[in-house]
Amino acid sequence: MSFFLQLGGHLNHLKTLSRSPWMDNFGPFASTEAMLRSLLDKKEPIELTYCLGDAKRLQQFLRGAIESRQEGAQNKKGEIEAGEAVQARYFVEAFEQSLTNELRETNTYFVSPVGIFSTSALLSKAEEMFGEHRNLLPEITVSLIKEAGECLAFSLGSAAAFHLFGALESVLREYYDRLSGGKPPLTNPGMGAYLGELSKMPDVDQKLIAALRQVKDLHRNPAIHFEKILTIGEALTLAGMIQSAISTTLDIVSKLPPPRT
Repeated sequence: MSFFLQLGGHLNHLKTLSRSPWMDNFGPFASTEAMLRSLLDKKEPIELTYCLGDAKRLQQFLRGAIESRQEGAQNKKGEIEAGEAVQARYFVEAFEQSLTNELRETNTYFVSPVGIFSTSALLSKAEEMFGEHRNLLPEITVSLIKEAGECLAFSLGSAAAFHLFGALESVLREYYDRLSGGKPPLTNPGMGAYLGELSKMPDVDQKLIAALRQVKDLHRNPAIHFEKILTIGEALTLAGMIQSAISTTLDIVSKLPPPRT
């Protein structure tokens, strides 16, 4: 929204040009030209289509005015000429009209924050919830946490739970890989199977295994049943629980020797 607010201010300035010193107008010319390039390159702030022809004509006019003065034509450096003011108003009004028509048909949405998490954080950097443990996360775990973050952002509690448990299982595989000395992955790669194998290993942290069994029995198994639809509150509680479980597991894994290759 701030993009269009700023752009609108520059366009209004360009519509009211008169014979005035060029340096008083260089800022709006340069800023508007840069913002139009962002629209044309589909970088900011949303992808538009219908108005791009008029945006291109205005951008080229502004670029031409700037470049003509950079080339050292002294007679063009002093003031905005009457013809330029007329052209500027024409191109601006054409672009404003087509942009207005397109924005009437453009879908825009506001997504409310979820708990203490901002929408943008959930959509773009959900893995940052792990703080100092972020760099210990396996890549597959990061991908699953990102998916969970997107689901939380749109209040899809059950879908978030699916990815959160997937992230926890991926970390359990890392723990198994370290403790087993690099044995092949289990043919049945579920959470229960990995917990069963890990519990047999002499160096495993039995308190962690006991806590993870509770997570599996009390939360994972009910949550993955097709009749269970998690509320966003339940999903947030689960996210905190799994964040703690993953961080604890990663902390233990970080102290183990790397697997043999």
